[in-house]
Amino acid sequence: MKIKILLISVLCIFLYQGCSDEFFYTPPTVSESTAGFYSNPENIELAAIGCYSQLNAVRVTDLNYFAGMGSIASDDAEAGGDGTPSDTPDLQDLDRLQHTSVSITTIRNIWAYFFKGVYFCNYALANFPQAAADNPDLVPENFDIRIAEIKYLRALYYFLLCRAYGELPIFTAPPSLSEYNSVTRSDIKAVFTQIEKDLSEAIPVLPLRSQATDPGRATKGAAQALMANMLLYESSYAENYPGDVRFGAVEQRYDEALTYAEAVLAQVPSEYRLVGIDGDKYDTYWGPQTGGYRFIFTLKGDNSEESVFEIQNIEDSPGGWIQARGNAMTQFTTARRYVNTAGTPQQIGWGFNNPTQELLDTYEEGDPRIATSIARPGDSILVQDNVTAVVMWRPIDFGLSPTGYYNRKYEASPEQYFAVTSDWADGPVNVKVMRIAEVYLIAAEAAFKAGQTDKALEYVNMIRTRARMSGPEGNTIPADLTSLTFEDIQDERRRELACEGQRFFDLVRWRIAEENLNNVSIGYGFTVHYSSPRNDFYPIPQTELDVVPTLKQNEGW
Repeated sequence: MKIKILLISVLCIFLYQGCSDEFFYTPPTVSESTAGFYSNPENIELAAIGCYSQLNAVRVTDLNYFAGMGSIASDDAEAGGDGTPSDTPDLQDLDRLQHTSVSITTIRNIWAYFFKGVYFCNYALANFPQAAADNPDLVPENFDIRIAEIKYLRALYYFLLCRAYGELPIFTAPPSLSEYNSVTRSDIKAVFTQIEKDLSEAIPVLPLRSQATDPGRATKGAAQALMANMLLYESSYAENYPGDVRFGAVEQRYDEALTYAEAVLAQVPSEYRLVGIDGDKYDTYWGPQTGGYRFIFTLKGDNSEESVFEIQNIEDSPGGWIQARGNAMTQFTTARRYVNTAGTPQQIGWGFNNPTQELLDTYEEGDPRIATSIARPGDSILVQDNVTAVVMWRPIDFGLSPTGYYNRKYEASPEQYFAVTSDWADGPVNVKVMRIAEVYLIAAEAAFKAGQTDKALEYVNMIRTRARMSGPEGNTIPADLTSLTFEDIQDERRRELACEGQRFFDLVRWRIAEENLNNVSIGYGFTVHYSSPRNDFYPIPQTELDVVPTLKQNEGW
């Protein structure tokens, strides 16, 4: 599966040229005809895999969407970098909420790559049925499953786009040039309706996780979880933005969100499990007694029972591969420097997505999740010391962090990464798009809003139990809660998903972004200013507005 993703990424260069202003309409330029291409069942398989490819585009989904838009733009983290306020300007701009419609690696590229993903899905769905009709003897046995996977992926791309940009153009087939030139944006309810349609058609067909042919493919549980998440967002928008035309006729559907989340939880423990909830330990480079929460963010924890959907990365890269086979997070978010055996700070990572003091303060001291999420003064990192050339644990130097802390969820050992590849984009650890822990939290929030507080408390305590059991034997922190408020659910979600790219979007849907982000002082003497409706969604890239004048910019931009 992983190798095929890389091959199709190369193929996609020929099938789809251009990155931004031609994301809607770019005719294929390969010499083989469309009919000829799809008459080969192997090509049908490759085309299906190609629909995953844009999730793995270098520094797009991992760094600029989840770390940038979702984390650095929030109160969870600051940009960080080389100790100056100008390292990687687009991330610094997100940190200060000073991004613009011409920010290339964030605003422009995320829109472009995710819409390319939509295009690939639409192109495959437009051609698969005819290919099956023309070549009934060559149709693969899993043909219907592949179509369901693609519908899931189209729904995922649209969901990621919608919570970032708000209203969107909706295409369910490759557009003609005239359609492209006159495209308009639909309100959020209309986008969610299309997502719901795709997922409703995909869920009955997709296999259970244990029945999927390859790790990383869309499954029934992944589609159900995405449906639950979308319904939770719709419900939050309906509750907190009543009458706002951007959202259309959204409704509070917390009960339906709970139903879909519990459909996934019903697959515990046969398909999924909160890894480490029973106190089990794992042998990783962190040691033979690695707790469950730390384990799921290691290379050995990829595609574990915790996983509902992950972006697949590869740890055996020789470099190159058009930078589309690994994550950018390992290099970008690992601590900037360590102290070598001569006592001199040496660079190891690039030190972005630095957790804030405010995030740290939400934890109770002794919560095992702190050590997985946040590197603090006195902590060490496993490196190949540049003086002795020996792999060893060395102190982290925090002198360049604007918050005094570093993120460490995507660290990898030298043998797993730095000794294997010199390419910064080939980080080996998968990007967790949806974990079973988040499904528990979706269920908890939906249950609370639906008036089922006891059930919500049970689900929150499941998360706290796994966190507690990820610590040393006899650990009692965090203890189970005996009562529950909505703020408890918000805080638990923040702790569990720290710096994983959910926080900014949560602040917006709960309509508390302005109170948490406006007039906040951050590193290098900057003050963040947030205003609604301007900052609720990111601006539409100017390159798209220049080409398609019927696309309208978000309010305030």
